[in-house]
Amino acid sequence: MEIGELDGKLVVIDDWIPQWDKPINQRLYYPTGVSASEYAHLIGVEVKYYCDGVYFTRSNYISTNGVRIILENAGKTKPIKSDLKPIPKSRGFKEYRYGAWHKN
Repeated sequence: MEIGELDGKLVVIDDWIPQWDKPINQRLYYPTGVSASEYAHLIGVEVKYYCDGVYFTRSNYISTNGVRIILENAGKTKPIKSDLKPIPKSRGFKEYRYGAWHKN
């Protein structure tokens, strides 16, 4: 996960996640309500989920050196954007199920 910018605001961008029933990866964008121009130095910084809509910029989220990012409505925040990317079929594989291509 990382911090990004969308429509002038900072967002937390999820990692790509495969869908179970379709050969598609999905990535969600969650708003923070914070102006990207004020915190441009955070764009592209990796974050780690802590709890209830709270993220930290350091891998050790207990560290006082990290920056705490709170989503706009904490744990109740809904994504504002979704990216979809097809998962190409590998040669010899016929069926997509449970998030992966299978030979049978």
